[in-house]
Amino acid sequence: NKNIFSIGTDRSFNLIAIAKERNPGSQTFVCNSLNIPIRSNVFDSVISIAVIHHFSTKTLRIKAIKELKRIAKVGGKILIYVWAYEQERKFTTQDVFVPWHLQDTYDKDETEESKVNIEQNSGFIETAIKDETKKSTIYHRYYHVFKKGELEELIQEIPGLEIQRSFYDHANWCVVLEKTE
Repeated sequence: NKNIFSIGTDRSFNLIAIAKERNPGSQTFVCNSLNIPIRSNVFDSVISIAVIHHFSTKTLRIKAIKELKRIAKVGGKILIYVWAYEQERKFTTQDVFVPWHLQDTYDKDETEESKVNIEQNSGFIETAIKDETKKSTIYHRYYHVFKKGELEELIQEIPGLEIQRSFYDHANWCVVLEKTE
């Protein structure tokens, strides 16, 4: 739709590069979700998928949701997806490190020096483990997995947001919000 202008952000330089490669005309940039460098009250819709659950404290999760509210227009909609505790994968606690496998992208012909450069540009290098047999790197990423109703409780602490819909979708708790002030 030519009437829609979208902007995408992520904290990962690599994921932004992939987005630009797949859609060269896309408007994407790297930023921190706690301080989005966009003026207030500009978007009709704001989407946050698989972001809020990476913040380690309730205070940071609330701050991230407030930032989504800040950039939405009054009357604008906000969609949030977070990992659910109640999913097929079983968790023993809500705060976990989950292995994430990233296929290595270097060729066998590349030098050891180029491999080191790839690793040094990763934001997760301190938790990365090379699996040479699978030709991948395993990162342990932090997740706070949300229990039923927990996301809604966070939102109720933020004035000016109204929950329009709350639902479960493919191992995620989700909400659609409206900015009311």
